[in-house]
Amino acid sequence: MAHRFCSDETERRVLSLWRAGIVNLTPLWLLILAPFLLFPGPIRALALLGLPFLWMLNKWERGYFVRRAPFDWPVLLMLLMMLVSLYATFSLEFSLPKISGLLFHIAIFYAALETVKNRSGVYRSVALYLTLGAGITAFSLANTQWLFKVPFLKDLAARLPVLLSLPGAEGGFSPNQLAGVLLVLLPVSFSLALFAAVGHRNEGDSIFRFRWLLWGAALLFLLTLILTQSRGGWIGAIAGAATMAALWDKRLRWVVGAGTLAAIAGASLVGWETVGNLLVSDTTEAMVGNLGSLGFRQEVWRAALWGVSDFPFTGMGMGTFREVSRVLYPMNVAPSYDIAHAHNQFLQTALDLGIPGLVAYIALWLGGGYLLWQTIVQATDPLMRALAIGVSGAFAGFAVYGLSDAVALGSKPGFFWWWLLALSVGVYQLRLETGANDD
Repeated sequence: MAHRFCSDETERRVLSLWRAGIVNLTPLWLLILAPFLLFPGPIRALALLGLPFLWMLNKWERGYFVRRAPFDWPVLLMLLMMLVSLYATFSLEFSLPKISGLLFHIAIFYAALETVKNRSGVYRSVALYLTLGAGITAFSLANTQWLFKVPFLKDLAARLPVLLSLPGAEGGFSPNQLAGVLLVLLPVSFSLALFAAVGHRNEGDSIFRFRWLLWGAALLFLLTLILTQSRGGWIGAIAGAATMAALWDKRLRWVVGAGTLAAIAGASLVGWETVGNLLVSDTTEAMVGNLGSLGFRQEVWRAALWGVSDFPFTGMGMGTFREVSRVLYPMNVAPSYDIAHAHNQFLQTALDLGIPGLVAYIALWLGGGYLLWQTIVQATDPLMRALAIGVSGAFAGFAVYGLSDAVALGSKPGFFWWWLLALSVGVYQLRLETGANDD
């Protein structure tokens, strides 16, 4: 009997350690699942079962499926609308890539949220965030369909071949989408690098040792963003930089305000249509005929608004706009041109998940902005304030970019935005910490 008791106790301990190991290594398991969830394959639907499996193990080990967050209700509404959108989609198989992508991104959000409970966790999360960003950026340099607008950049981009053909991106990555990703990476790396350069040693010793890596990452993101020749991305970067400057020093707010007014006045004098064509030009005449680049987007926006009015509650199904728009809303755009999305982040969300889904998405933006503002105003930890400023710049830049382009919900690189959302919760919860306790 004693032997049997010891055996049962050993089995329980082994099982407990096994569960704890899986739960504590959730980021690793998500990394393993990522290729199956984000790229086409026969086991994508099966891989989706890995997400609830991890959440059930978390419930078993920690007593909850996912850690509670201020964004739980908007996230729940988005998941509900994702299910509702299945009623409208013309093909579940066609929508599955975006559905699995969105589920994966939400899993990333809650996994990051579990990490940023303390200061050392924030360090690890940011380090992994920027490391993955730098790796993907370096990989993209040889796997992007570069635009050819600026002469000297055209010559440089032409020397960078597409080396690999990935499923779902056989011709290379879109430079405009790459620009959107860089907009949520560059401000974070730059803000932390600046803090490491000008902050007191006792305020940032942990990141001071890595200041050159931070500057290297920021430079990589900046140069790649320039190389994309995405003018929407460039404008977003300026907006992000202006936001960071205004938040970093109150005296700079007057400079930012004056510069904004000067830009508006200059655009009024030149003409908004001319400025619009200059800022968002990314299409060739063969694609858009005599519309011009701004006219092309207006044509797409018209079709998107029409689609939202036709599918206000259900949406038309995730990722289906590129097909449905050609059938229901004829546009003066070359049939060979793939209109992948609505060229507006918020319109695309309404098309995918309906107006209720858009409301939930906007609630995430507003909630994240509120947490970041409270952190910046109240933070006693200078590092948390610097990180909050960087995340704020990323949100601002991506929001401006999203007015004329989109990284649609469920798109492969969209997890970076959700990770930022988790960081906004982390810095808010640690805003009153002194940095003395990292446990």
